[in-house]
Amino acid sequence: MTMFDRSQLRLFPISERIHDLGLDVIMELQPTAPGPALERLRPLAPSLMRARELGAARILFMGAHVIRSGVQRYLIDLMRRGFISCLAMNGAGPIHDFEFALYGATTESVARYIASGQFGLWRETGRMNDVMREAYAADPQAGLGAALGREIAEGAYPHKGLSLLAEAHRLGVPVTVHIGIGQDIIHEHPNFDPAAAGALSYNDFLALTAQVQNLENGVVMNFGSGVMAPEVYLKALSMARNVAHGRGESIKRFTTLVCDLHDLPDSYRAEPPKSEPAYYFRPWKTMLARTVRDGGESLYVKGHHAETIPTLWTLLDELETGRTAVPPVGAYDAAVCSECGPDAPASQGWDRPKVLDLSELAQAVAGMRARGLRVVHAHGCFDLMHPGHIKYFQAARRMGDALVVTVSADRFVDKGPGRPAYTEALRAESIAALECVDLVAVNPWPTAVETLRRVRPDVYVKGQEFETLTDETGKLQQEHAVAVELGIEFAFTHEIVFSSTQLLNAYFRTAPDADQGE
Repeated sequence: MTMFDRSQLRLFPISERIHDLGLDVIMELQPTAPGPALERLRPLAPSLMRARELGAARILFMGAHVIRSGVQRYLIDLMRRGFISCLAMNGAGPIHDFEFALYGATTESVARYIASGQFGLWRETGRMNDVMREAYAADPQAGLGAALGREIAEGAYPHKGLSLLAEAHRLGVPVTVHIGIGQDIIHEHPNFDPAAAGALSYNDFLALTAQVQNLENGVVMNFGSGVMAPEVYLKALSMARNVAHGRGESIKRFTTLVCDLHDLPDSYRAEPPKSEPAYYFRPWKTMLARTVRDGGESLYVKGHHAETIPTLWTLLDELETGRTAVPPVGAYDAAVCSECGPDAPASQGWDRPKVLDLSELAQAVAGMRARGLRVVHAHGCFDLMHPGHIKYFQAARRMGDALVVTVSADRFVDKGPGRPAYTEALRAESIAALECVDLVAVNPWPTAVETLRRVRPDVYVKGQEFETLTDETGKLQQEHAVAVELGIEFAFTHEIVFSSTQLLNAYFRTAPDADQGE
């Protein structure tokens, strides 16, 4: 069999390409105005909320046009808030994501470049092949989505903050990439290794199937994938049901959503007859009819991705903030932080209570970061408020746009007998009274390690007394390690230092009763 010799190919610098899409296509994160999709999508929001609460799968399949429609910020926020437990793409999706992250532009005209044989043969985009080959050589069990996500997140990619792959890597959300060899432009390149790419993609298929095993009471969404999503989903579901059946279990009570541009009748829950062309629209028969007929629910919404995904985000945001009373993201005023000084960034001025539980705090921080705010996180016992604490909070607040504080729960305060002197509720309320503190929560764990994983701030700040990273308990070292792992900046203030323990030992015999003043 005669095969084409790829060594003859000429590659071209990406700088010579005329890009069809730039960063200006990427939408800002904001609620959508009421439109046709709003009421049609409304039933899905409670299903996603329930799936998240139960820990069931929330899988989002997507075609590459989703990335081209500019909804990255909406999908990133949905991942941060836990509404997506797995993101599944075809092979073109990561290419657009990679190019946006590296160049701030993507997409070329086939008509323009196919005549000269330049289509797809851009040198810099071919770096993806090197990443796949290197990842497979280092770990044959690696995934394609994870390898590319790590590359973007840890590499020199100027626009990585808009990368779905990079943010999923940072959040620990699996991204599975399901390729068809020969379908994507990077398969043209001389450095494409089909064995490595195929193995990594198959590992992703197995990772997706593991997600489908947790689909009972979950949700599967398909935005714009006419072949990959229904076919990969069908095989994964068959494998998952096979194992579940052998265990005497079932996977049948879940919800499917398909968003596309086809005109479907209201009776889409029934499979179309083979005599109709619509029979060959695979998402209909596979995702809306066949796989949910034993107890599931299905929903079809016609609309462009630039409409349907922001609308879904809007419904979830309204439902969540109404249910948990989390301050609406972006509802800040321009009040000057009087305690931080006139040159400090303005306080966020929440119009709702500032003391939240930890899950609410994490949701609020995700929303702030999605809007481009730099969030600083301070953590400690803060048993006796003193000038050192106030200056510490002031300095921390100046490091970003918002300051959130977590206080150690009473049961984890190990400062000696009779401590803490003040309950966790009183300590949280005292800190929340400071204008330069935006939100406060009680930390339900012995250290801030799990809190950092949940909250994901931009900066984690400690006082200068911890700058040597020495701590007999080992807690500080653990927190530093997880900050490095998650890409969180570990910073230190340099202000006057006092010790609550020394002050309490020197001047207080007992703490005042919780229901009376000093």
